[in-house]
Amino acid sequence: MPTLYEAQLRHASHYERVLYSVKLLYKQGGEALQNGLALFEAEWSNIQFGQAWAAAHVELSEEAAQLCSDFPDAGAYVLDVRQLPIERMVWLKAALAAAEQLQNRGDEGRHLGNLGNAHFDRGEFRQAIAFYEKRLIIAKETGDRRGEGRVLGNLGNAHSVLSEPNKAIEYYEQALAIAREVGDRRNESVWLGGLGVVHKSLGETRKAMQFAEQRLAIARELGDRRSEGIALGNLGLAYDELGDSRRAIELHEQKLIIMREIGDRAREGTALANLGVAHKNLGEIERALSYYEKALRIAREVGDRRTESACLGNLGNAHSDLGQYQQAIGYHEQALRLSREIGDRRSEGQDLGNLGFVHAKMGNTGEAFVNFEQKLQITREISDCRGEADVLGKLCLVYAAFDEHEKALTCAEQELVIVRQIGDRRGEGNAFFYLSVAQAAIGNLEQAISTAETARQILEHIDDPEALTIQKQLAEWRNQLDIITHAKYS
Repeated sequence: MPTLYEAQLRHASHYERVLYSVKLLYKQGGEALQNGLALFEAEWSNIQFGQAWAAAHVELSEEAAQLCSDFPDAGAYVLDVRQLPIERMVWLKAALAAAEQLQNRGDEGRHLGNLGNAHFDRGEFRQAIAFYEKRLIIAKETGDRRGEGRVLGNLGNAHSVLSEPNKAIEYYEQALAIAREVGDRRNESVWLGGLGVVHKSLGETRKAMQFAEQRLAIARELGDRRSEGIALGNLGLAYDELGDSRRAIELHEQKLIIMREIGDRAREGTALANLGVAHKNLGEIERALSYYEKALRIAREVGDRRTESACLGNLGNAHSDLGQYQQAIGYHEQALRLSREIGDRRSEGQDLGNLGFVHAKMGNTGEAFVNFEQKLQITREISDCRGEADVLGKLCLVYAAFDEHEKALTCAEQELVIVRQIGDRRGEGNAFFYLSVAQAAIGNLEQAISTAETARQILEHIDDPEALTIQKQLAEWRNQLDIITHAKYS
C-alpha cells in the first residue's frame, strides 16, 4: 500500500500530465482547442491542488521539485488566458526556485522568461526587460535557439510599448530569423504581428496591415485561435487609422467572438475598448461609452494596467465630446498617472494631449499650451509620427483661436506633411481642415473654403462624421464671403 506522500505525488503527477494534455489540445486549435478548454475547466481544482502540493514539497523531494518546475510549462497557452498575471507569478516563482535547486539551467531560463511575460501583462515593462535579459543569457549559454528567438521577440514587445521602435524592430527581426531557422511557425506569426504593431506606431499603416495579414494567414493555417483574434484586432486598428471604421468594427467583433470563445478575458477587454474607439470615430458617443466602461471593468479585473489607462483616456475623450469637461479632466488625469507609473511614454503623450485639448475647450489656454508642448516633446523623442501630427493640429487650432496666425499656419503645414508621408487619410482630412481654420483666421476666406472643401471630400469618402462638421463650417464661411462680396460691390 502506498504511503500518503506516494499517493499525493501520484495525484500531482497525474494532473500535471492532464494539464500537459490540455496544452497539446489547445495547440491543435479548432474543436480540439474547445475540448482542451473543457478538460481544463473540469479538472482545474485538481490541477491547482497538484501544483500547490508540489510547491510545498520542493525542499523535501527532488521528484516534487521537478514536478513544481514542470507545472507552468505543462500549462503554457491555456494558463495565459485563464490565470491573472499575479497568479501566474506565484506558480513561476515557485517553479524558478525549484529549477535553481535542481540546477536545471534550461528550466530556470524558461521560468525567467515567463516571469517577464507576467510582468509585461501587468504593464511593468522595465521589470519584464530585466527578466528577459536574464533569460537571453541562459538561452545563449545553453544553445537554446528556439528559446533565444522567443525572448528576443519578447524584448521587441517590451521596447515597442515603451516607444523605442528602432530597438523593437531590431529585436523582432532577429526573433523572426530564428523562428524561420528552427521552423517555429507559431512564433513566426507572432513576431510578424509585432513588426506590424511597430510600423503602425511609426505611421506606416499600409505596411502594418501587410504584417498583420501575414500573421492572420499563419494563425489560421495552425488553427491558433488566440493569434487569429489578435491579428484580426490589429487589422481592425489599421483600418480605423485609415478611416474605415465600419470595417474596423467588423474585425473587432470577430476578435471579440474568438476571445470569448477561448476565455481570454484580457483580450476580450481590448476588443471592447477598440470597438468603443471605432464607434466614437463614427460619432456614436453613447455607444462608445458603453464599450469603454465594459472594457475598463475587465482591465481592472485582470490587472491589465495598459488597457485600464487607455480606457480611462477614452472615457475622458467621450465625455469631452459630450461637453462634460470636468469629468473628462478627471479621467485624463487618472490615465496620465497610470501611464507614468507603468512607463508607457506614448500613452503619456496621448494623455497630455487629451488634457490640453480639454483645457483649450474650457478656455484655459496656459494649461493647454503646457500640455501640448509636453506632448510634442515626447512624440519627437520617441519618433511617434502620428502623435506629433495630432498635437500639431491641436496647437494650430489653439494658436488660431488666440490670433497667433503665423504659428497656426506653420503647425497646420507641418501636420499635413507628416500625415501625407504616413498615408493617414483621416489625419490628412483633419490637417486640411485645421489649415483652413488658420487661413480663415487671417481673413483669407476664399482659400479657407477651398482647403476645407478638400478636407470635407476626404473625410466624406471614408465615412468620417467630421465631414458634417466641416460642411456646417463651409456654409458659415460661404455666407460670410457672400456678405463681404455684396458689401464690396454695393
